[in-house]
Order: sequence, then structure tokens, then C-alpha cells
Amino acid sequence: MSGLIAVTGATGFIGSAIVTRLLQEGFRVNALVRSCSRKKCWHHPGLSWVTGDLENREAMNRLLQDAEAVVHCAGIVRGLSLRDFEKVNSLPLRRIADICLRSPRLPRLLYISSLAARHPELSYYALSKKKGEEMLEAVSARMKWTVFRPPAVYGPGDREIRPIFRLMHKGLAPVIGYGRNRFSLLHVHDLAEAVVCWLNSKPVSNSKYELHDGFPGGYSWDDVVCMCERIFRRRILRLRVPLFMLGVAGFLNAIAASVYGRPPMLTPGKVRELAHEDWVCDNTQICRDIPWQPGLLLEDALKQGLI
Repeated sequence: MSGLIAVTGATGFIGSAIVTRLLQEGFRVNALVRSCSRKKCWHHPGLSWVTGDLENREAMNRLLQDAEAVVHCAGIVRGLSLRDFEKVNSLPLRRIADICLRSPRLPRLLYISSLAARHPELSYYALSKKKGEEMLEAVSARMKWTVFRPPAVYGPGDREIRPIFRLMHKGLAPVIGYGRNRFSLLHVHDLAEAVVCWLNSKPVSNSKYELHDGFPGGYSWDDVVCMCERIFRRRILRLRVPLFMLGVAGFLNAIAASVYGRPPMLTPGKVRELAHEDWVCDNTQICRDIPWQPGLLLEDALKQGLI
């Protein structure tokens, strides 16, 4: 496939990596950017920026005009209420689907959801991602869509996981609870490559895919710390963070955020996500349906400085 791809969230960590990879592959890209984020835009002959937000119908029409596919990767991870998360993570999908259904091209739609949607009971963030998926299911008979459910995504530009590795490089590793959690990871370059493979493959019936870096059984915190000790060639002190203490911090942080009007990262919902013991993905279905294979394990990314 070649042609015009519409992308939301294009100036974010994941979105910018996807746009860069699409341009490398020869696609033309329409990218949505809020007026307050114009300074993050960059120039490329195949890239056109559409100023507006997800609630601006005119901007969304311009974004999707003549597009052969839409990649909705705009999302927020900070908020206090379900509405905070829904206004970016799920509600815009209804508007996007409506515009797509009115287009003569009837573009395919890829929604970058989250593995958290597997457990919507844990947090407003997880529930908002699940609600976005349900909105697509509601239009499944009329258009072709796909959902990607990546686990924690890391790489250059990441502001959530990268600080943890920087702390380990200095010799300190926070370990939440008893450290029994197992989780999958995915490098942002592999996620961007999966998007390209999806675009270049024959449309598959509406599906949800988990995807990860291919490390069997996922990682534990001990796996990650031992790996960093080998690569950084230093002892790393494991600092146990009791779940009770983290829960209290999340509760107090949420109260402070409501007072000062700033969206918090650590909330009771986020603590429940962190405490969940199984965030391991299964690549079987996506590797069967789409010609994609992960290429970068965490150890390789650390050795190559791609964190």
C-alpha cells in the first residue's frame, strides 16, 4: 500500500516515531497538531500538518481528506476522572469513524490502544482504552479497523520508563511490592514497524492484537535489574516500595492534583495497574496475520543506547 495516511498524536512519543517511519517508507502523511504544540512540528516534503484538535470537526475533516488509512495514536496517560481520559482516548474514535464512513475511500482505521484495556476495572485509563475499542466494535459491520494493544512502550523520547533506567544507571532500582509482577515491553521502533507492516498487508477482518518484543514469558523486575547490572557493570541497589506506601502516595497525589488543577501521573488507578501481576503479551495472532516480527529485545536496546 502507498498513499496518504492520517495520524493523530503525531507530536507525541509514539506518534512521532510512527510518522517518521511512515515517511521513511514513502507514505505521505497528514498529521494533526494542536496550536500549542506547533513548535514540535518538523519539515518533510511528504508531511502536512493540520492545526486543530480532536474535537474540531473542520480540522478532523481536513486531516482525513483523501486518506487511505487513519492511525489514531493520540492518547493521554494522566488524568483524574474518566472524562479526562475519554476525551482523547475513546470519544474521538466515534468522530473519526463517522468521517471515515462518509468518505468515498472508506479508509482503514488503526487504533493504538493499550494492554491495559485487558483489565478495564483497574483504572480510568484502562477503561477509556476499552471504551475506544468498543466504539470500533459498534461500527465493525461498516468499516475495516484494527486495534493494537501494546504493553509498556519505551525508547528515545519516552518520559515514563526512561527515567527508571537512568536511575538504575546511577545504581538504584525501585521495585514495587514483592517484585512478582511479570510484564512485556516493546521498543517504539518495533511498534512503528508494526504499523507499516499493517498498512502494507492485505486488510484482515477486524481484529485486536497484542504485540511485544518477543521475550518469552515477559520480564520480572529482577530480570531487568540483573540485565542492567551486566550492561552497566555495576551493582544496583534494589529499593522495595511497599504497595501500601505507593497507594497512599497515589491518593494524596490525586487530592493535590484536584486542588492545583494539574493532571497527575500517580493515582490510585495507576497504583492498581502497577500492582497487577500479569502484563504479559502474546504475539501469536499478529505474527500470523501480519508479516511483522519484533526486532529489538530490551537487552539489545540497552546495549545500543536506544533507551
